[in-house]
Amino acid sequence: MNAKIGHSDGKYTFHAETNRNGELLLDLINETDLIPINLKFQKHKGKLWTFTYPSGYRAQLDFIFVRSKWKNSVQNIEAYSSFGSVGSDHRILTCRIVLSLRAPKQSTQKRTVLVWKVLRTDAELQKKFTIAVKNRYSVLSTNAADPCEEYSYLVQANKEVVPKTTPKKEAQNKDSSPVQSVVT
Repeated sequence: MNAKIGHSDGKYTFHAETNRNGELLLDLINETDLIPINLKFQKHKGKLWTFTYPSGYRAQLDFIFVRSKWKNSVQNIEAYSSFGSVGSDHRILTCRIVLSLRAPKQSTQKRTVLVWKVLRTDAELQKKFTIAVKNRYSVLSTNAADPCEEYSYLVQANKEVVPKTTPKKEAQNKDSSPVQSVVT
């Protein structure tokens, strides 16, 4: 694209004026919320140019773009001539980035842990649970002919009855003994 950005459009640029392709590049930058990070750092003219024409004229044609969200993560950017053995007329452009990624905060809501073992062994609790599920299912089910709908009513009845009838595990302090007590 050979876009050149001038001093009027960028803070630290190699060129004095922006060419037509540079204006197109600036339009793209504005539409996509990108920043040409090359223009953020003040460097000597020798560190700004990235391309040499056959006539020997130098230009800043290569840019590294980052989203504006990450602009403060970039620490340094420079062009180096150490890639000359390849025979390219472009210089290598390096960028030093330091990222500080944070994990999303975990919810503070504690998950209730149910003690299913008690439901398996306690006959009286099994009877209460069965009656509660039957009662809730009979309220939800209105003689629906569709087996899938009947099944969804059974699942919903179980989901509503389980937290009310099944005992929950008590929260333990770090200093407490490893014995688990059950609240019914």
